Amino acid sequence: MRKFQLAIKRIFDIVSSFALILVLTVIPVLLIIAIAIKVTSKGPVVFKQERIGKDGKAFYIYKFRTMLIPEESYDKDGNPLGNYERITKVGAFLRKTSLDELMQLFNVLNGTMSVIGPRPTLRYQVEKYTDEQRRRLEMRPGITGWAQVNGRNDLSWAEKIRYDIEYIDNFSIWMDIKILFKTVGIVFGRKGIEFTKNDAISSENKENVKVKKALVLCGGIPQVALIEELKSRGIFTILADMNEKCAAVGYADKFYPVSVLDVDAVAKLAKEENVDFIITVCADQVLQVMAEVSERLGLPCYIDFETAQNVSKKSYMKKIFEENGVPTSKYIVLDDLKESDVNGFVYPLIVKPVDSYSSRGVRKVFSFKELESAFREAVKISRTKTAVVEEFVEGKEVSVDIYVENGKAYVLSASNLEKIPASDKFVIYRTIYPADVSDNIYKQIEDVAQRIAEAFALKDSPMLIQLIDKGDSISVIEFCARTGGGDKFRLIKKASGFDVIKAAVDLALGEKPHVEINRSEKFIVDEFLYCDKGIFDKLDGFDEMLRKGNITEYYQLKQKGAEIKEIASSGDRIAYFTIEADRKEELSEKYKEINDSVKVLDEKGNDILRHDLISTFC
Repeated sequence: MRKFQLAIKRIFDIVSSFALILVLTVIPVLLIIAIAIKVTSKGPVVFKQERIGKDGKAFYIYKFRTMLIPEESYDKDGNPLGNYERITKVGAFLRKTSLDELMQLFNVLNGTMSVIGPRPTLRYQVEKYTDEQRRRLEMRPGITGWAQVNGRNDLSWAEKIRYDIEYIDNFSIWMDIKILFKTVGIVFGRKGIEFTKNDAISSENKENVKVKKALVLCGGIPQVALIEELKSRGIFTILADMNEKCAAVGYADKFYPVSVLDVDAVAKLAKEENVDFIITVCADQVLQVMAEVSERLGLPCYIDFETAQNVSKKSYMKKIFEENGVPTSKYIVLDDLKESDVNGFVYPLIVKPVDSYSSRGVRKVFSFKELESAFREAVKISRTKTAVVEEFVEGKEVSVDIYVENGKAYVLSASNLEKIPASDKFVIYRTIYPADVSDNIYKQIEDVAQRIAEAFALKDSPMLIQLIDKGDSISVIEFCARTGGGDKFRLIKKASGFDVIKAAVDLALGEKPHVEINRSEKFIVDEFLYCDKGIFDKLDGFDEMLRKGNITEYYQLKQKGAEIKEIASSGDRIAYFTIEADRKEELSEKYKEINDSVKVLDEKGNDILRHDLISTFC
């Protein structure tokens, strides 16, 4: 017995000595790298990015930052730098030696990664996986792997996948040890890990070919997915947005702080950059700019300027609805308001700018006095200084996303919208798929979608309809030739299997997307989070809910230090999360645990999240 204990003691000595040597070696290296990054460039030491891991679960991967932050990414003349030019000297060294990956040891410790395994990929890449490629998700992703020691950057995407599947099929501890030793040799030999300018444009084609350029208008969450789709096809991306801290700024190859509603400025940028096409998604007013500039410069666009104007102008839209038998509420378009203008209208009334986006300037009023105030606000927001006044229609609001292929309208998803209660504004805080509608109402939705497509001569285009389900009939609020905003593009793909972001790029490249619907049986809810007044500091508890599978994804929409004021429109959202379940009861159970677990903290550590809104589902 004593001999056995002495043998165990010897093993303990070896393991603990090795661990101590490792700690004493690694920690100083981590500190030196952190100091080098901090001293040589502004910004955080660590870069984190969402990746998809084992069983398709999202997590944040950690790396040492190797690029300049967006605020510092300009040359001496004020011109934005491309991704390749943004790599710092320290960053270039870290990439060549793979030392930027050392922070992923913390991913290994928290269980989201392994030392050896397939490299974790981005969400948009996983969404394109074939059934065979999806097998990469059977194991935890690794810091290094079989593909990395067999060529890394010299391999095509298909070859990397093949090596990863081969590793999964033949995994053993001895294979892991072999990969680990080969990795050390490659790192010190710096073989197959050089970062080149071709990597910055995400192109596997190393031949000297002309790379297409796309000008992307707006930098929200949908544009992040759009840029990733463009880059996956080897297209150089240039982003325009007045917000230099917008969500998509770190994804594009170039960024310009340009107003996307300034037609002349966008046209000037498109000419100077000699772009092949201009593109955006999920934005109706920007749709007009895209169409007008494309027409002016002779660039391809799936919609002409006149149609883009017509589908974005609420006054014209209402007129066409009436002429084509599309059910809608009684309305009037005004640039000046007198009480006699609304004689015969039944309160409550809705007031909205004719050309606004999201819920800006939309108000519900119960008297002429309230109408006067709301009208002044709406006209002030409107670029044409006009507003629509219409009767309020009681019922459940439904958001319908459609794709028109060769003139035929296909309903991709229909979901119920819930808006903040006890408010005169119309601020969406929850989307629930599938919409709770009868078969009769669903048939009416399909009929009206086709009627609208024909009335506005839409041939190949996305389409969004907002309507009211009155129980036995519907009333259309408005529509636009675009996909729903926010996270709607992901909901549509989950609900129907149709990728509206991919379709938008196909259209821009002159290809015709084909609609094949694979309807989901799951309940899918997007919860948009709002807060009481305060200075936003951070989200708390969301990663734990992600790990437990209560939420399938979440996204922070405001940056640390943002001032939270009153809730006026959807632009005041602080974050969102998505829940998926097979049963409604399961949704309720998840909601309760989420509401008890997550927080939005202000700078003093107070929870300012509007838990009362989340609790309406519990």
